Amino acid sequence: MEPKPGIPPSPLQLVKVIREVAANNIKVIISSPYFTTSSSDVVAKQTGVKELTLATSTNAFDQVKDYFSLFDYDIDHLIAVLK
Repeated sequence: MEPKPGIPPSPLQLVKVIREVAANNIKVIISSPYFTTSSSDVVAKQTGVKELTLATSTNAFDQVKDYFSLFDYDIDHLIAVLK
């Protein structure tokens, strides 16, 4: 959603994202655990898409202790949200 990495989306950018979600039947917004979900919360509320925060590195969440558990975590959560 960020127009450039590290720059929060403006209200106009969020409107563009909401239109993009609707036009392309997007079902999930994926975010990183290191950033706020306030923008994705707005888009999810307006469009009904599901939100998912994936681990981007080990120790991102308590159960992500190593590289293998990182992939297990991300894949399990992707499968669950896409059902």
